[in-house]
Amino acid sequence: MNKHDVLLSVENDTEEKIKMVEALERLEKNKDFQKVILDGYMRDEVLRANSLLANHTIKAQGKRTDIIEMLVAVSTFGEYLETIRALGASARYQKANPVSTEE
Repeated sequence: MNKHDVLLSVENDTEEKIKMVEALERLEKNKDFQKVILDGYMRDEVLRANSLLANHTIKAQGKRTDIIEMLVAVSTFGEYLETIRALGASARYQKANPVSTEE
């Protein structure tokens, strides 16, 4: 692969990352997404699950591991969204400050 091909591949990857972050930004502006995912799942469900960890019945039944796994899943999803934001910001910077193709 020559330098031009590499830069073209990077440019295509950059555009895809920008499209992903733009899609995420549209989702985050959507009231239903905010209510169901951001508020309902990533905030309220985390608070509910966290409070269950101290519940004596949950502890006695040995269900804390299940709750912890659910919290890890929410955290993983949140990290995925953060990764999209970070890669999108980087891609936008790369697009605004392109690498020269001159040798």
